[in-house]
This record gives sequence, structure tokens and C-alpha cells, in this order.
Amino acid sequence: MVALARRIHCTLFPKNKIKICHTSSAKEASSLTLFLYLPLFILPFTNHNHTKGSSTKRTRTETLNTQIDLQNVVNSQGAEIESLKSDKAVIENSHTTLRTEHDKVVYENRTLKRAVLIQQERQNQAVSEITAARQYKVEADDKIKKLEQIVLSLRYHLQAQQNNTPGNDFMGFTPPNVY
Repeated sequence: MVALARRIHCTLFPKNKIKICHTSSAKEASSLTLFLYLPLFILPFTNHNHTKGSSTKRTRTETLNTQIDLQNVVNSQGAEIESLKSDKAVIENSHTTLRTEHDKVVYENRTLKRAVLIQQERQNQAVSEITAARQYKVEADDKIKKLEQIVLSLRYHLQAQQNNTPGNDFMGFTPPNVY
């Protein structure tokens, strides 16, 4: 026997020379295999003395018991196979449901990533605009200071010219206008 599955449970019926092996885990249910090791033919153990009576009845009852035992094992394994098939169908349905939910989540994730990228681009653009505005403010402040200095110097020169009246000249008189 070549064992393909890891967990194979075997039941040995030494009295009838029968060995029944099966897998029992849910993972290996798809490869559920029934191995029957029977002799090519089952002959009742008879006395070679050709005595009739109790020995043939015993072998018939033993054979009947063996068949009943085998039928019970086959029925229980058939029921186990059916329950595993139904479990497999339930698992496949849940797998399909989970796959569709996963696909929805993946799509939403892509959408959210795009939204985050757009927000980051907008934020970077806003930061660059704020930086440019701050630079413009610094330049404007410098220009305002220069213009204020020019205005002050022009006021000073204007006041100096307005205060330059004939009475305030050097020595009290103004030189004549010569043309």
C-alpha cells in the first residue's frame, strides 16, 4: 500500500482477514479512499473431516457477521463521505462569498489609494503655493521698506526746500537772480 495522505486510519479485522483504511481529516476528504484488503476468495474454514452441522453453520454465521460488519463500515463511510461533500459545498460557497468580498475590498483599496494620492498632490501644491506666497511677502516687505525710506528722504528734501525761504538764507539776503 502506498500512503498518499498523511493521516490514514486503519481498522483491522483479524478474524476475517480484512483491513479497512480511510482518511479522517477535512483537508484530505477530497482524497478519501477506501482500501479493502480481502483475499481473492473467502472460503469458510471447514473441517476436512466432512462433518456436517455445526462447523458449516459457524462459518455461515461468521461470513454473515463479516458481511454485516463490512456493510456497516461501508454505510458509515458513505455517510461520512456525504457529510464531507456537504461540508465541501458549504466551504466552497463561503469561499466564493469571501472572494467577492475580497474583490470589493481590493477595488475600494485601489480607489482609496488614488484618493490619497490626489490629496497628497493637492497638499503638495498648497504647500508650494504657501511657500511662494511667503517668499513674495518677504520680497514685498523689503520693497515696502525701501519705498518708505525713499518717501522719508523725499519728505525730508521737500521740507528742506520749503524751509528754504529768503529770510533764512545765509547772511539774510538772497543773491539776485541773474539771467
